[in-house]
Amino acid sequence: MAWDKYRYEVPLKEGAEAFIDFCTQKQIKLGIATSNSRELVENVISVHNLQNHFGCIMTGCDVEKGKPAPDIYLAVAKALSVSPEHCLVFEDIVPGILAGKAAGMKVCAVYDAYSVPQDDKKRELADYYIHDFKELL
Repeated sequence: MAWDKYRYEVPLKEGAEAFIDFCTQKQIKLGIATSNSRELVENVISVHNLQNHFGCIMTGCDVEKGKPAPDIYLAVAKALSVSPEHCLVFEDIVPGILAGKAAGMKVCAVYDAYSVPQDDKKRELADYYIHDFKELL
């Protein structure tokens, strides 16, 4: 059911595809650090034809501790050969923001309709806040 929901009902955040393309053109390394299953994230990036944009995909199953622990972000940074202080995390939930900050990374909170009640906390914890990825272009 989750696969069908993400495949047919959950779009990418507005402007995300253009932002991903921009980063790829500029040779900015991209990775995914998710608490979702590998199968689900691979399904989503396949549906949106984004397979060739990410140098690393890590799931909560790949690390000892999940978010809000920093493990997953540190593992992605290591796999991409990028030091944590040179990473920028995009997160739409508080535990993810806490994980990115604990990893020593800058964090940009992203608006999400499902986490609107957490918006004030997200803005307080993160270094930046965006409503959508079009703002970055």
